[in-house]
Amino acid sequence: MLLADLYAGWESELHGKVFIQIKEESISRVTDMLAELRTRLQDTNFELLKEKEKLEQALIENDRLSAPFIEVTEDLALIPLYGEVHEDKMNIIREKILTASYERPVTNLLFDFTAIGEIKGEGLLVLKNMFQSLTYMGKKVVITGVTPKQAKRLHELDVHLNITFIQSLEAAVKKESKS
Repeated sequence: MLLADLYAGWESELHGKVFIQIKEESISRVTDMLAELRTRLQDTNFELLKEKEKLEQALIENDRLSAPFIEVTEDLALIPLYGEVHEDKMNIIREKILTASYERPVTNLLFDFTAIGEIKGEGLLVLKNMFQSLTYMGKKVVITGVTPKQAKRLHELDVHLNITFIQSLEAAVKKESKS
């Protein structure tokens, strides 16, 4: 007994044609093709997973580099912030800034908001905690380059710390270098 497809047709009233195709061969081919596709899919999934991990590492590195700690003078450091302010990014930045502030004798920190896009709520809370920690460490926090939209978000910080806001980076550098 064999599994097969049967095709029949009449050529005339007396003659007919019958075509029998054994299914085992075609099923075997389809099974082999599916096995090959499954193997290729597994390889592709593994490659995509490796690329996803590389991309995640690149995003973490990008977040880490988006707030360089630049020592302008012995007593003054500039920290320009770039991009969107969100929780994951700010956690990376907070650790970096707090460590650099602790290890260096700088007492005045200028945070430049000129290149910041959107400020997310969770990122705002991490920013608040960072400013509080810096104040407790005896650092003076000065924020420059704030847009009206950012000012509304920063108003939500509602912190009673000694944070100074200066309109432009140039004015802040001049003021802090005179101090």
